[in-house]
Amino acid sequence: MNKLNTLADFKRALQTPGVQLETLALSNGYTQGGLLYVSQVRPVIKADTTGVYLATEGSSNRGSFLGYGKASEWVFTGDVATNACGLSYRVLMPVSAEGE
Repeated sequence: MNKLNTLADFKRALQTPGVQLETLALSNGYTQGGLLYVSQVRPVIKADTTGVYLATEGSSNRGSFLGYGKASEWVFTGDVATNACGLSYRVLMPVSAEGE
């Protein structure tokens, strides 16, 4: 996986077929439960210009939405993206895309 340096890099990575996000940290004040857990790996099922939809267990619809927001709301370290509200994700590229 190439290093994420900008929001544009993050968006490009999330548009790769087969990409997944691993939740590393929940947002400030968010209690674990419901549809989102630390260490949960969820595939991106749809990406558009405003964000991505992540698959959720037992849901046949578009899943949960992660909006891109503004570049100033994100910090990128290697393959990890952390937004201002405290959510942190590791981008898991599909094996076939890593060598490209």
